[in-house]
Amino acid sequence: MASKFICINRWCVTGTPIQKSIKDLWGLFSFLGIEDVASAYFNNCTNYSLKVESDKLATILAPVLWRTLKKDVLDQVHLPPQKEVVHWLRFSPVEEHFYELQHSQCSSAAITKFELFDQMDRMLSSIDRHTLNKLLLPLLRLRQACCHPQMVRGQFISLNKSIMTMEQLLEQMLKKTALECEDVQRALISSLNGLAGIDIINERWEEAAEKYREVFRIEVEMRDRIKMDTLQRLHAIHNLNEILTAGHKITPTLRDSELPKEAEELKKHYMRQHITLVESSSVKLSECTQKASELISLTEKDSRHWWLEALEWCDSRNIGNSCIQNMKSQLKEDKKRQYGNESSLSCLNMFKDVSGLQLLLHSRIEELLEQRKLCLKDVRRLQILPMKELAIGTSSCHLRPTLKKSRKNKCDLCVAHEKLLDLESLIFRMDAQKDQESEEDSEEEVVEGVIEGLRKGTWHDSETLVMVKALAGFLKKKRAPEFLVEASHNFAKALDLCRKEFLYLRKLWRFLSDQVAALDELDMATMRLRLRIPGESLPPPPNRTAASMRAMKDSREESRAKIMETIHIIQPYEVELQKSKLEAELALAKNNLKKKLGKLYYLESLQQAGYGKRGALNFELCPVCQVPLGNKWSVLICGHSYCMECIRALKQRLPASGVSITCPYCRQVCLFEDVSYVYTGADEGDKSLQVEVKGSHSTKVDALVREMLILKEEEPDSKSLIFSTWDANLTIISNALETNGISHCSLTSSKFQENLHRFKHAPELKALLLPVHSGANGLNLIEANHVFLLNPS
Repeated sequence: MASKFICINRWCVTGTPIQKSIKDLWGLFSFLGIEDVASAYFNNCTNYSLKVESDKLATILAPVLWRTLKKDVLDQVHLPPQKEVVHWLRFSPVEEHFYELQHSQCSSAAITKFELFDQMDRMLSSIDRHTLNKLLLPLLRLRQACCHPQMVRGQFISLNKSIMTMEQLLEQMLKKTALECEDVQRALISSLNGLAGIDIINERWEEAAEKYREVFRIEVEMRDRIKMDTLQRLHAIHNLNEILTAGHKITPTLRDSELPKEAEELKKHYMRQHITLVESSSVKLSECTQKASELISLTEKDSRHWWLEALEWCDSRNIGNSCIQNMKSQLKEDKKRQYGNESSLSCLNMFKDVSGLQLLLHSRIEELLEQRKLCLKDVRRLQILPMKELAIGTSSCHLRPTLKKSRKNKCDLCVAHEKLLDLESLIFRMDAQKDQESEEDSEEEVVEGVIEGLRKGTWHDSETLVMVKALAGFLKKKRAPEFLVEASHNFAKALDLCRKEFLYLRKLWRFLSDQVAALDELDMATMRLRLRIPGESLPPPPNRTAASMRAMKDSREESRAKIMETIHIIQPYEVELQKSKLEAELALAKNNLKKKLGKLYYLESLQQAGYGKRGALNFELCPVCQVPLGNKWSVLICGHSYCMECIRALKQRLPASGVSITCPYCRQVCLFEDVSYVYTGADEGDKSLQVEVKGSHSTKVDALVREMLILKEEEPDSKSLIFSTWDANLTIISNALETNGISHCSLTSSKFQENLHRFKHAPELKALLLPVHSGANGLNLIEANHVFLLNPS
């Protein structure tokens, strides 16, 4: 439209002639009327061709472009000299450790992505933005880790919940590293137990006992730092006691006589939590059941079928139709309130008069009460049954199924669960009723587990409860006889208690199921590798023929269960193969455990030395020279710390080709690359560290806040702009500025214009936080005289 102005001269004034592409100039050329001159260039122009055809572009722009440089008008605008300062920062020891972990993971992920890219000879400028972002995505985590460890997604809690201090970060890293150590230790113990089983097969009783006893030694050594898996420990105790009591020639120890007692204590300890949960849930269920039963009994005392009498009373007073309309209205409102529509009301059209409503309500209430009694009876029966007997049936049903089972032939837990599902659909709003299996299909189905699928439902009242409460309210409104009003009120309260009772009932069933599963786990934990007994069947070895693949697809669940059931049974020719595999896994696990423990010792050393803060000192004495470690020390993979002079002396004693040192304290060998170094001192000449910053922040945020405090002291009237690539980083900075009393506002919130106006006109606001992408919005922020870029490219 602007091009249609009739004029002699045309003039364009813009501060941003090019925003995203060279083609942005085309609109300006079109207004000036020189598009014919530039069309030959722009028809072939791409976003990445500026360097290639810069001479042609300069030829087009030279006759029509007037660009004023700052140096030409400096005496007119009176701008202060621009100064650029780069702050080089050093990670704190905690952040450095976190960054190294991220670097190891991200570099591997980046290499994998680049290896999958089949056009490695292309220049980055010629790759489309989507592909480029996909290739460089693993490196994004490293940039974020430089700002604050919590910004790395998936590592810690969300920033929306709370911002972690560096002390909290170290605590989280300690817990995470301890869990990693437990995982590696679990692999180590598994290999030792497996090798002991191989030795028992080969009748090497002394070697088998020694491996089990090594498990005990590891448990004692790591007791203060790493928790050993209870089931693995039980496996070693049980099987060692078994070969000792068999009378084999094994060197005895003082602990041998205590093994049966230790095994029983472990089992009791493992089951104690499940038993406690069952007992506490049973008590709560009993209390709730007693209250509900008392109300139901009180209702039956006044009138056994009060709903029938109430509807008869309504019909005798000629208000039956009014009662029906009120009932339907309540059902519609309840459905609309929950789902926003009145569709799928299953009972809305099932009654038209009082007789139909009597029949429907009576059948629904009787079904609910009967189903409640059955569920209570079945769950109570589960508590009475011997746990071992219940575990045997449950194991063959769904914990460790090996054969196809009929759906009618379920264990007691599954039967009780089916009845709980029926009760749930009667007292809660369910969108999809439980599927009913046909008789002919039920014989061929395989039991896959107790929970067979998710059912859509809500915690709202079922249609039966809505009708009962609607009828109770209608009776009270119409001043019905006192005994009917009282009975309806008590029954409605009883049904609400039944809903609560159902929750306790289901919890009790779940805890009983978990208790049975735990008992089965204890039984499985004592199994060890053994040879196949003659005549014992084993699952066939896998092959990849078409017929076998179809058969595997048809009986996938059964085959998986069969393999899990017999995974500890091997053929004689597999003994040496299993032994070689377990020995390799053992060596790998030992090496990994050493490295993980080295990280754990390093983090514990930081925790003891004031969480690795700048200026923090480690008062622990060097084991060699007995001098306090101070602010510089090294940590070996065994966990022992040495001052820098002693570690340097240890290295100098080695030959030039040496790659490892021996710890003078415990004689454990440590590679040079596994030695960790800690430095908590301040850089020499850095006067900014004299400024105290409140709170515990990352290195970069701490440095930013410190500079802002210096500006607040030296230039009270100054204002600053703080740019960051990520909004999450600005949230962290905002929290740090607020902690240190620096007033600020942000343009990341919905109040964009309001905050912008406040920053320009409010002298108390000292900083404006902006995401980098806001810098291209044409903002004229001449009030600010300092700019901080937290993520320079």
